[in-house]
Amino acid sequence: MKRPRRLTKGLLPGALLSLSFAFLSSDSRGDIDYLKEVKPLLKSRCYVCHGSLKQKSSLRLDTVQSMLKGGKSGPVFKRGDASESILLKRISTADLEER
Repeated sequence: MKRPRRLTKGLLPGALLSLSFAFLSSDSRGDIDYLKEVKPLLKSRCYVCHGSLKQKSSLRLDTVQSMLKGGKSGPVFKRGDASESILLKRISTADLEER
């Protein structure tokens, strides 16, 4: 039996992670609570492959500093410009190999 993928198809992961980019790029951080809304999502969806114990493509997503540093493809986002986020592009693509 094939193990189910951690990321679901469609735009849900991209929409949810875009919250993290909105938080990280926003000067008015009152609308989004990173610790309550974003970090649990990253923990449940991303840390298995991109956390402290394992870093596929040398990428860690468990700290903001690690996300800014990025992995083999460079930083996963640039503060203030979520539209150019490598992470957002990767998780929202239909190509499973790119995820």
